[in-house]
Amino acid sequence: MLRKIYLSIATLIISSAAMMAQSAGGIKVLLKDKNNGEAIPFANVVAYLNGVQAGVGTTDMDGYAVIKPLNPGKYSVKGAYVGYTPQEMKDVTVSESKTTYITIALSGGLETDVVEIVGYTEPLIDPDTKSGGTVTREEYNNMATKNINSVAATTAGVFQADEGGALNVRGGRSNNTTYFVDGVKVIGGLGVPQQGVEQLSVITGGLPAQYGDATSGVISVTTRGPQSNFFGGIELISSQLTDKFGYNQLGFSLGGPIWQKKDSAGNKTPVIGFILSGQGTYEKDPNPSYNKIYKLKDDKLKEVEQTPLSVAPSGSGFYPSLYNINEGDFERVSARQNVAARGIQLNGKLDFKITPNTNLTLGGALDYGNQHNYIYQYALYNAQNNPQQISTTWRTFASIRQKFGTAQTGAEKEKSQSIISNAYFTFLASYENSKRKTQDDTHKDKLFDYGYIGKFNITADTGLTNYKNVFAGTDSSYWVYQGRSYSPVTFERSEINATSANYTSQVFDYYGSLPTIQNVSSNYGFINGIRPDAIYGYFLPTGRQYPSYQILNNTQTRFSSSFSADIKNHAIMVGVEYDQRNSSGYTIDAVSLWDRMRFLTNSHLTTLDTKNLVLVPELSGTENHYYANYVYNADAQAQIDKSLREKMGLGADNQSYINTDMLNPDELTLDMFSAKDLQLNATSQLVTYYGYDYLGNKDKNNTSIDGFLNNKDSKGNMTMNIGGFKPIYVAGYIQDKFDYKDIKFNVGLRVDRFDANQKVLKDPYLFQEAYTAGEKVADRPANIKDDFVVYIDDNKSSNPTVTAYRDGKTWYNAEGKEVSDPGTLFSTGVASPWLKDADFAAKNPFSVNAFKDYKPQINVMPRVAFSFPISDVASFFAHYDVLTQRPSNGGFGDVNMRFDPTDYYYIGSTSSTPFITNSNLLPEKTIDYALGYNQVLNEKKNAVLKIEAFYREMRNQVTQISVNQAYPKTYLTYANQDFGTVKGLSLEFQLRRTNGFQFDANYTLQFADGSGSSANSGANLASSGQPNLRVTLPLDYDQRHNMVFTFDYRFGEGKDYKGPQFNRTKKGTQQTFQIFQNMGANLSFIIGSGTPYTRYQRATPITTNGLTQVQSGKAPIAGSLNGSAKNWQSRANLRIDKDIDLVWGKKDGDKQKKAALNIYLQVLNLLNTKNIQNVFNYTGNADDDGYLATAQGQQQISTNFNPQAYTDQYNIFLNNPSNYSRPRTIRIGVMLDF
Repeated sequence: MLRKIYLSIATLIISSAAMMAQSAGGIKVLLKDKNNGEAIPFANVVAYLNGVQAGVGTTDMDGYAVIKPLNPGKYSVKGAYVGYTPQEMKDVTVSESKTTYITIALSGGLETDVVEIVGYTEPLIDPDTKSGGTVTREEYNNMATKNINSVAATTAGVFQADEGGALNVRGGRSNNTTYFVDGVKVIGGLGVPQQGVEQLSVITGGLPAQYGDATSGVISVTTRGPQSNFFGGIELISSQLTDKFGYNQLGFSLGGPIWQKKDSAGNKTPVIGFILSGQGTYEKDPNPSYNKIYKLKDDKLKEVEQTPLSVAPSGSGFYPSLYNINEGDFERVSARQNVAARGIQLNGKLDFKITPNTNLTLGGALDYGNQHNYIYQYALYNAQNNPQQISTTWRTFASIRQKFGTAQTGAEKEKSQSIISNAYFTFLASYENSKRKTQDDTHKDKLFDYGYIGKFNITADTGLTNYKNVFAGTDSSYWVYQGRSYSPVTFERSEINATSANYTSQVFDYYGSLPTIQNVSSNYGFINGIRPDAIYGYFLPTGRQYPSYQILNNTQTRFSSSFSADIKNHAIMVGVEYDQRNSSGYTIDAVSLWDRMRFLTNSHLTTLDTKNLVLVPELSGTENHYYANYVYNADAQAQIDKSLREKMGLGADNQSYINTDMLNPDELTLDMFSAKDLQLNATSQLVTYYGYDYLGNKDKNNTSIDGFLNNKDSKGNMTMNIGGFKPIYVAGYIQDKFDYKDIKFNVGLRVDRFDANQKVLKDPYLFQEAYTAGEKVADRPANIKDDFVVYIDDNKSSNPTVTAYRDGKTWYNAEGKEVSDPGTLFSTGVASPWLKDADFAAKNPFSVNAFKDYKPQINVMPRVAFSFPISDVASFFAHYDVLTQRPSNGGFGDVNMRFDPTDYYYIGSTSSTPFITNSNLLPEKTIDYALGYNQVLNEKKNAVLKIEAFYREMRNQVTQISVNQAYPKTYLTYANQDFGTVKGLSLEFQLRRTNGFQFDANYTLQFADGSGSSANSGANLASSGQPNLRVTLPLDYDQRHNMVFTFDYRFGEGKDYKGPQFNRTKKGTQQTFQIFQNMGANLSFIIGSGTPYTRYQRATPITTNGLTQVQSGKAPIAGSLNGSAKNWQSRANLRIDKDIDLVWGKKDGDKQKKAALNIYLQVLNLLNTKNIQNVFNYTGNADDDGYLATAQGQQQISTNFNPQAYTDQYNIFLNNPSNYSRPRTIRIGVMLDF
């Protein structure tokens, strides 16, 4: 019912209101007389963006005018009044959700058409109440890095481990930062080309109430808008000639008016305008490592691909040739192999000025990427099989902004008594679709090509062989059929997976045929659906195919609306938000389809019917021969078996042997399987899906437990449908920005409502219904309340004995005494709740009645911020925020809280401790405090120091736990049990550009402690079966010290030139040659202390977990958890550029054309610093775990097939490129703007 109400409200708002593109800012103008300083009331003030009138205001009695709403950007503000010379202030910066304060002083005594032009000087002390920073388009273009995250990382309090990496804002987890593009909350790729960036805002604290669903920080990108004149640009940047990593990018922008309307004076005003920006990128290696990459030499790899096996020394059997590969067979290269990435980003807007007070904007973005993912275990021998990943995000929005009232003349305003001004209504509607496909780039969605080696010819006997003599008595005997016998196996190779087939071909070329198909694998050949194992357990060999086909799809439909008005001195904003996401996914282990088909086919024909023997006349003579048919077990017959027999024209009960390895991939389709064929049990699920059916077709229905259990297809098989994850987020807020005397306040209240919109367990300890103490136990200890769950010794007993009680997570014994370890309460070690229907529970893994709907979570979040100037050169500021964020932020790799019925359906089919997603997670919460001080440092007022202390409490963070003694078994899951605190101090220094030089620096001291650094950091504790205890320790990204220094120098030109020059005489005229005219350089340094890690007292060997390198075994900890620190890190980035003005055409008039050419050099990691990202726990080094030097390591070496080859390959495996930062990269670029 509530969902219908919200949808109805959203529909009503859509049909009756307008939309906005981003959180607007404003300009507050003080207009005064330049001579006497007196305010000028009732004067007109106009703001222009890119030559287009964006807003109008009229000054009040005190000379103030507020112009809003204004989109972020740089404005020209013109003030005019009768009897004064008009003045226009250029390049006034407006930032998101921020008011810019300016003063315009008009010269009196002479009214003229000439407009006095002055430049805007940004105040050293920002009166805004938010913490963070803003990067303008000009500053962005001057920076060496163009990565949005890396630009944001230059802000105080933002940690980034390496260029382009994820961000941790003031000690928060990386997924706690929310991204916006033009006001649209983003869940996929940003889709912002470099040419399209207008402004980048980073909010690290003091979030206004209009921002929600973020507990760490906000990164907001504003893209460029249309202009009054046609404009454009093209940019080319490449490292093709300057480094080994093959970076190439071509970008463009184009915009201007489509239709202009003339006013009564003949001036043209744009009515419709557009802008389109885009870029295409190719990178040979998008994430290179300082550490050069090992690879097998090309000639050796080709040799191994053709002859992957070697004959065993005994002359019988084979072993992988890669077992004998030594260090001399490898080489080191700079770029990783087969990881090339191609990308396209497009961003565009259409602006319509429908009326002077109504603006419509239509916009959209596309972010497309096509690359091969790097898999470390593939790197040495098998890089050609790196999987292809295609990512596509497209986003669209529409907006109308409606202002109320008209601009008043001075006389009109003088007569007006209205206390309400600058009223406007906004509304944003957006839709985003983010899709990611991962696959083998050759096979794509041809699922049966994965894992196919060829045809294995096997013939089953016809019933005339394989008989056994049976004695019926002392004088007679007869023969009974013993079951199928098979002919030797021969092989016909396929070229679909040629390298994989070479293994098997080599075996059959040697033997000719093999007795059984099992003999193929024992000789290191491979049958369909089987892949070669890792060499010495580390690097995977050539010919090992990527096994899976996966599609992930996330969508977001979002609406936000707000009404804003100035009521006297109060800028009031009231707003609402609504969004619904839909996450769906489909993953299939395509390689294993062959093995599953082999396993299921014929599996119902395993028992001979010896009670109904059939005489075989052609074999019978003096002794009779009896043939036995197989018992037809219809219940055990899989759908794939039925489908194959049907395809062959056989009846379902036909007893012919089907050799699945004789089939051709083109003969097979996935619908020949049933859903249960592909999901035998918890450990054998070949397919996972949600929002898709088991065949990979979209399923738009919601998850129904009843439907999952009972819906069947036309063949009578369970369809096991699972809907997508469709959470609903609704928020409302009110915000008031006002001045009290000299204090500027921003006070707000936000209320969020999060509904996971799915089923959850009523009790996480029970998959079945159980009795409570109030229902069954009258005579019980006094502290045991009615709603406590009762546990007994035997559910089969008619008179069971009570053994325990439970209240939530708290356990009690039968006497009512609290117990810390519930395992001691049960003699079998397994909890036995008093079940309401024990017979049902014995036959069914869970009860529908054990579930309920998710209870929507409502969070009330006050926000208070203020800034207080104690003089014109100093101010205090502070803020207090309560922030919440949904537990799953929408990314593909984010926390999974999706309800999945298969978790419960297969709970009894695994002997290990299963992981079950927790569909009942709560929003995470942060309470943020900050206090700061600004101080101008000199009389020139060109330098300022900002000091800010901050403190955060992080609660309800997601982590892994173990639900011990759950029924029917203990399981692992996510829960809101992590917590943490962050204490810090940041210093920011800014030297305003003086004589061409500008310098910015910031330092952050931070202590980030918590019980877990990520949702999975508690996995080892949860898996150990120990109590879910939580203690605080330094978080993985706790960087104690972080410093950023940015130097920027602009030589300028003409009279503003600041650099070496010389004079020369040419044709009798003396000329001044400015050597570095219009040149500039930007140099930044980021320096930080090492992040924590846990030191071990002894070495343990490296191993793999899936395709990830991990350290195996447990060792005593040296010191404390995360008590050691990695080395300090530093990186420097440099950009050197030169502007060249291009002029052509006639010198006078409109026919003269101008353009600006910028040529630049970009160097990232200028000093080529080797920064360590990961280390081994025993040594603290990135390239040596210390294990091979131990006695155990030496023993391990001696027991391997080739000790030297094992040692060489182990050491190479240690040298993981992900343990190091990016190397120096050098790019040359050219940019033309016109």
